[in-house]
Amino acid sequence: REDLYYRLNVVPMYIPTLKERLEDIPLFVQFFIDKLNYKLNKNIKGADVEFISELMKYHWPGNVR
Repeated sequence: REDLYYRLNVVPMYIPTLKERLEDIPLFVQFFIDKLNYKLNKNIKGADVEFISELMKYHWPGNVR
């Protein structure tokens, strides 16, 4: 249906870009580590602090989809 987008877009939501929410990066990293641990039956505890620091320094030019 051509009007499906407009029917679903009745409550617009603003979600800030990742570069506006740098404090969420460690949470995202841990989320994906946990998800992959479960999927791959691994036991990785977390990411190196320097790795997370580098992710937080990145300028994130677009939005993550």
